[in-house]
Amino acid sequence: MAGAASDRVGTALSCAAADDRLSGVLFLGMPPRTLVEVARRFADGFGPLVVLGAATTDDGLWIAVDAGRDGLRIVPGRLAADRPAVAAVPDLARLSLAGRRAAVSALGADVAHVERHGLSVAWRPRTRWLAACARADAARLPPHLLDRFPLRIDAAGLADGARGVPIHRPPAGLPVPALPEDAAARAVELAGPDAGTRTDLALARTARAIAALRGAGAATPADVDEAARLLGLLAGPGPRAASGASGPADPIASAGTADATGDAPPRLVTEPVNAVIPMTAEALDPAVTEPAPLAGASPGPSCGTARARPDDEPGDAERLPLRAPLAPGRGRRDARGPSIGTVRATDLHDLAIVPTLLAAAPFQAVRCPGHHEARPPHPLHLAAADLRAHRRAARPPLMAVLLLDHTAGADWPDALAPYLHWMYTARATVGLIEVGTGDDELRARLLTTRNLLDPRVADALDRPPGRATPLAHGLLLAERLLRRELPAADAVLLVATDGRGNVPLSASRTGRLVPPVSTQGVDDALAVAARIRRLAGVRSVVLDPGPRPQRFLTARLAEALGAELRSAGDPQDTGPAGEPEW
Repeated sequence: MAGAASDRVGTALSCAAADDRLSGVLFLGMPPRTLVEVARRFADGFGPLVVLGAATTDDGLWIAVDAGRDGLRIVPGRLAADRPAVAAVPDLARLSLAGRRAAVSALGADVAHVERHGLSVAWRPRTRWLAACARADAARLPPHLLDRFPLRIDAAGLADGARGVPIHRPPAGLPVPALPEDAAARAVELAGPDAGTRTDLALARTARAIAALRGAGAATPADVDEAARLLGLLAGPGPRAASGASGPADPIASAGTADATGDAPPRLVTEPVNAVIPMTAEALDPAVTEPAPLAGASPGPSCGTARARPDDEPGDAERLPLRAPLAPGRGRRDARGPSIGTVRATDLHDLAIVPTLLAAAPFQAVRCPGHHEARPPHPLHLAAADLRAHRRAARPPLMAVLLLDHTAGADWPDALAPYLHWMYTARATVGLIEVGTGDDELRARLLTTRNLLDPRVADALDRPPGRATPLAHGLLLAERLLRRELPAADAVLLVATDGRGNVPLSASRTGRLVPPVSTQGVDDALAVAARIRRLAGVRSVVLDPGPRPQRFLTARLAEALGAELRSAGDPQDTGPAGEPEW
């Protein structure tokens, strides 16, 4: 699986280098750190590398400040130039609003414009965008953002690094391969009658890039088939692959599925193969949403029945992803949200230094006639009218992390009803961690949703229990999620469990349970809980399911977390409206 993923990733990068119209490549299941390594290798000798994330702003992308002999002046930024560059997005689902607007505006466009702070620039975008995204998050990305990534590759088997990824670049100066009528007709046939124009274009352009990499002057129907295998729209014949025949060593010929060899003609499929990116939530496995892979755990093959192209409309994607959220109410400005511009400052709170200097620079000769000729140079002369403050977007919502123990034997839907109602009315982003399911009894599973309306939350509440309780692993996933979200949002951790964790953390990491276990699982859970207690800004609550043997375990867990201990269904824990009194 790792070798096939390496070939697919290498072929996609080689096609992106060969054709600047294949400027967007999305890798499904690739860890963020691996994406940065891949982008750094791809950018070597190609152009500067720009890493985009949750803190990316418009000013950081489109403009820059140049300090010359004539003072400060605004120049085109990192992406606003007619030169090759590489934009790396380690997690496309967490890309900022400014970064998403930049991708929608520049990717696949013939010309881009910037009118900002007096700078007027028009150029032909030549930046290659390399992005990674978790499989479960792909179904919830806006469809017009996914449209900008014609190459979407399954890279789940590339978790060990990017050193073995083969990247080939065609020699400079070669003409673009032609697309004969038979190859164009094959692309239309493989795309299907219901596909949009972007599917046809993606197939045709990828086929021409594959032809360019092998030095051909024109693309053939075989190149179109190879491109379809890379995009997951075509599966190879099965008989020769089943007999153990080995595929070609060329990464372009081996970029498709494992059964892509043989003499029989390829068959068109409507279900995904290895390179397919699921586009609907029903085809996703919530178990793959863990923020970081455990040591020794190997990702499984892709599964589902969803199509891979952006023409399919996701059922629960964001409806207004490029619109900024509502501004916060009156009161002191919040300095924790991302900066989306500047305003005149009325106090010294949250000053924007560079915009302040830019506002003062044009008036230096007026305020000091000999300012530019003075030796040594004068510092800038500032006035109160020059002060600028950041205009920040609304702070991210509250993060509510619910750890649900299915083996506790409680009626959790009824017991959690007031807490779920509070999460909904507070518009909290929900992180749901399930412990003790029958799917993978040695590991917990993590699901991150924008709110409680996600249908997978209701499915999780009704899931039958398993036979083991990896409580320590569930708390470890909660710790990782809280550390990732705390810089931007407050957090509440609700642990619904009986405290009887019988799976050590080592068994969750390796996938093997080595007896005897004794109290190691409980000790590991208490150790992780003690680390969570040291996180500032987290309020924890432990929900006890009720009378049972070894009830003291929940008290020990609450003490280690520094949490309040409450009983499920206790009417004293809810207010007049039925919501929990925090």
